[in-house]
Amino acid sequence: MAKLKLSDQVRQQLTEVLLEDRDLEASLRGQRPEEVPGSPGLYRCSCTLAVRRPLDPETSELREVEVALRSVEGGFEAFELKGLEGVAEQFES
Repeated sequence: MAKLKLSDQVRQQLTEVLLEDRDLEASLRGQRPEEVPGSPGLYRCSCTLAVRRPLDPETSELREVEVALRSVEGGFEAFELKGLEGVAEQFES
């Protein structure tokens, strides 16, 4: 994948589930974004992230995540993540 930039919203989602930017970047490496039909400049890509379990942080749960991307100069910007819903609430319990 070309150079990847993360929006503040995506960074916040990752932080809430104890992940770092590089975790998403590594998971997306080698993936090919698909253009969203009828939406020029918008793409989507799926990947798998290992999300730490709140009560057992030394183990992880694999989560399938869909990443919404937009074309920006020099690469892509990830502006939305789907698939991490509910994970942050588990950490707050």
